[in-house]
Amino acid sequence: MKRHLLLAIFFLAVSWIAAAQDLRIYHIDVNQADATLFVTATGHSLLVDSGNNGSGKVLFATMQQAGISRIDCFIDTHYHSDHYGGIDELVNNHNVQIVQAYDRGDKDILPAAKKREATYIDYDNAVGKNAGTLRAGQEFELGGMRVQCLASGGQVINNGPSIGTDENDLSVAILVTYNGFRYFVGGDIHATIEEEIAASSTAQDVDMYQANHHGSETSSAESFLASMKPSVIVISNGSDNGYGHPRQSTLDHMAALNPRPDVFQTNKFTKTKAGAGNVADQFIADLDPAGNEGTIVTELTGSSYKVSFGSFSKTYQVKAPASSSTTMAVVIESLVPDPVGSDADSEEVVIKNKGTASVSLTGWVLRDASSRTWVLTSSLAAGQSLVIVRNRQAMSLNNDGDLVELLNANGDVVDSFRYLDAREGQRVLTGH
Repeated sequence: MKRHLLLAIFFLAVSWIAAAQDLRIYHIDVNQADATLFVTATGHSLLVDSGNNGSGKVLFATMQQAGISRIDCFIDTHYHSDHYGGIDELVNNHNVQIVQAYDRGDKDILPAAKKREATYIDYDNAVGKNAGTLRAGQEFELGGMRVQCLASGGQVINNGPSIGTDENDLSVAILVTYNGFRYFVGGDIHATIEEEIAASSTAQDVDMYQANHHGSETSSAESFLASMKPSVIVISNGSDNGYGHPRQSTLDHMAALNPRPDVFQTNKFTKTKAGAGNVADQFIADLDPAGNEGTIVTELTGSSYKVSFGSFSKTYQVKAPASSSTTMAVVIESLVPDPVGSDADSEEVVIKNKGTASVSLTGWVLRDASSRTWVLTSSLAAGQSLVIVRNRQAMSLNNDGDLVELLNANGDVVDSFRYLDAREGQRVLTGH
């Protein structure tokens, strides 16, 4: 039997999701841990990390607040329990379906002690055994979000062999883009990986940055910050963590940026430890060490986004919002890379004319990453969808992931979609 994992799937949003908000991001208060939930206007969801053991309850409560009942995609950035500890509780205690999980792979070479760790075993049984592997350079789309992996396993996009030296540096780091809004989250990567990402110029001028490694002095290197120039930084930290996160030196580096970003913390560090720091109280979501009231919410609407918690709320402008004039009328709507039956006969792509006028498809082609094509003909009326079946044409939709491009008669790419994998008989929706 073929073993193919579906990434992009169809999700029906519950009726009370606020459609006016294009994207919501919940920086969930899981104390000295990480968990970040992205929810699109169509109800598609991406959860990056899941906190520590015991975090399942607050994760589920946040899902209820967001109006979703399942997680379409879960990414564990690396194999430290404060990043994967709560996912098994979502699955086992709250019956939450995780449609697709990803991590950095390489489980076969993990230390024996890690494989014996109870929390890791719980992670592996819940989602890890069936998780796909995210590698630097891979990307996918989910409900209009473009998720690009910039680093994984110590290897950085557009770079050579792995330069990671410990589990933190092996973290999966991703750039999430939505209509021009850019958000970076990188687990616990340190300066070694950060500087390579900066050199790759793949994460420049972001709107938001979730601070790597909880605001540790080992991360948020000056060259990395200078490349990203974030408008907003969110630090996920615990009130009584033993590391003194965030470190004052790291906060100083952030404050030295020009323009200076607003820096938020989920919790105020309340202990005494040399080198520890805090931002001003007005930018800290939870000043009280008890409970989990420090979740920080970002709501993207059009070309602006609002950061809020408690009674605090502030609106920011997206640095480079997508121009409506660049939106193409004809888009790739869905595809079936792994049909039941013959791939050569039955692979399928659906395109749709979202414009107001009929479009002639004479001379248009669909093209894969290997430059093989399907030739299109006829015309497509306004609002109409067209099912294109392979019928033994050259282009082959790779079951393990591929790039599909739609080119007009002039050879211009008018739309494209990249997927990572597919399941037999399942339709992949692009969100376009």
